[in-house]
Amino acid sequence: MSTLPVTIRPAAKPDVPFITSSWLRNFRDAPFVRGVPNNTYYHQHHRILERLLPKSMVFVACNAEDLNQIMAWGCAEIIDDALVVHFMYTKAPFRRWGLAKKLLAAFIEAFTTGKGHPPGAVFYTHKSLLCPKLEMLKTHHIIYNPYLVFEDRDAPAR
Repeated sequence: MSTLPVTIRPAAKPDVPFITSSWLRNFRDAPFVRGVPNNTYYHQHHRILERLLPKSMVFVACNAEDLNQIMAWGCAEIIDDALVVHFMYTKAPFRRWGLAKKLLAAFIEAFTTGKGHPPGAVFYTHKSLLCPKLEMLKTHHIIYNPYLVFEDRDAPAR
């Protein structure tokens, strides 16, 4: 349970090194990339992040009294009528505070504000240790589709 006041804000340029390193480190043991040599994984997956981050919404959950204290972050984008969550990460001391739920709510609110209606579907592209919890959220049916990382954004999400 949260003991610090939490705020959700858009990620800033100084946040990007932490976001990138925590994403790469935490996805390293995922089944999708198991068996890929380290040098290949870090080089190739960093290229994916360089393409995703600039065109995505990246929100940070941080201490409301110290906006530089990042507790969690998430990266998502809007593709057609779908919200596509690429990755979410919560620092270990702040897990079980409901921060992933708050980040997901912020993404859905941003989608709804921009489109005028809630997303028609919610997908996620990176299956990590937190994903089973993400899939079990009762408020949304969330579908794993790793291929949305690789396709052109002009094609509809299915």
